[in-house]
Amino acid sequence: MLTNLSLRFRMMLFILCPLLLIAILAVSWRFIEAQQTAENIFDRTLIALALAISRDVAISGGDSLSIATRDLMSQVSGGHVFYHVKGPDGSYVTGYAYPPRVENAANEALKVFDTQHQNQNVRAVLLTENVQVNGVEGLSTTIVWQQEHLHAQLAIKLALRAAMLTAALMLSVAILVFFGVRYGLRPLNELEDAISKRSSHDLTTIRRKIPLETQGIVNRLNTLFDQLRSSFDARDRLISNAAHQLRNPIAAIQSMADAAKTAPTIADMRDRVNAISVATVRVSRLTSQMLSLEKLQSENSVARLKKADLVETVSKQCLISAQPVLANSIEFVLNAPPQAISVFHDEMLISEAIENLINNAMEHGGSSLTEISVKVFQDGDQSVIQVINDGEPILPEHKAQIFERFSQREGSSGSGLGLSIVAEIIRLHKGGCRLIDSDNSTGFELRF
Repeated sequence: MLTNLSLRFRMMLFILCPLLLIAILAVSWRFIEAQQTAENIFDRTLIALALAISRDVAISGGDSLSIATRDLMSQVSGGHVFYHVKGPDGSYVTGYAYPPRVENAANEALKVFDTQHQNQNVRAVLLTENVQVNGVEGLSTTIVWQQEHLHAQLAIKLALRAAMLTAALMLSVAILVFFGVRYGLRPLNELEDAISKRSSHDLTTIRRKIPLETQGIVNRLNTLFDQLRSSFDARDRLISNAAHQLRNPIAAIQSMADAAKTAPTIADMRDRVNAISVATVRVSRLTSQMLSLEKLQSENSVARLKKADLVETVSKQCLISAQPVLANSIEFVLNAPPQAISVFHDEMLISEAIENLINNAMEHGGSSLTEISVKVFQDGDQSVIQVINDGEPILPEHKAQIFERFSQREGSSGSGLGLSIVAEIIRLHKGGCRLIDSDNSTGFELRF
């Protein structure tokens, strides 16, 4: 789902979402801290007021509170404060007549507690001191209380301040991230503009200054451009060579067809029609091999490799290819081990490669060709197929270009594509194909 979003939006999302989560956690933590802070502030204020009221009652005999204590009650507390004072004899001295109920307060000089007063939650402080009021000396109790919702109000106020500060920081960060990402992605936008200005024929290497993070993409693009250029060049060469190779046989077929029309006798006409048939077969084979080569070299051509017995694959193809070889009074030999050689390969493509090598020997072996042998064996961790014949050797000047398209010796009736197809098949198998020749034999070796 995120892959459909712009890179700028995704970067902002991945940066700001964690920051927002952290900000929410920070505000929550600050609210808890604010509650504790507010509770501590109010508790200390109530204790200070209780001490101040107790001192004023002892000094004035319960008649009045000092100005300082009244200011403390009205300003420091942050809300209305209630108090109640009992004298040493347990009688009411000053303050509000009905204080909150205090439980389990015996022998406690100072107690801070939560309770209820007139159906409201309050926070209270109980202070017990030895004082003298109106000539009576003994323990006096002072209770000071305040409604608890004032604590919550202070906590919320502190938390809101923290939330506002956090929101301001988040907004500042969001603005910085927005412009930072926009500025940081500017080289990508410039690269996009430069590529969009290219035509479909401009596949030259990109040489712009780019950020380190985009070098992999640009290098892959440059590699792709090189591959496309190579593919287009190969296609153009194939079309040019195909036009050159097809022009002569097609012209010959047309000429023989015209000659067949004007044949003086039925026998002459049949001879010329037979010649047309032979030329047509050659053109058909050339076209078929051109299509096979183009299919192998196309980017969508992938060998369907599966693990199978290479000996069985070679044996099946040799059984088919041996028939025309033997029909021409040429000896055919297959050397294969009795045990299986399991190799990942495409049986159809390997069969075609072997057929092309045998046909190549038949086409170019000449009059001295008496034997074609196929050998399959294991060489270490590699599997090897060799197709060898004792015909005419390949001239040194032809060896360097033997696997190129339409490369063939003069006077040959072949298409010049057989060995190119073999090379492409072995390339798809990530193997190697090489020429092996000696004084008495010539052949090709396929290694997997």
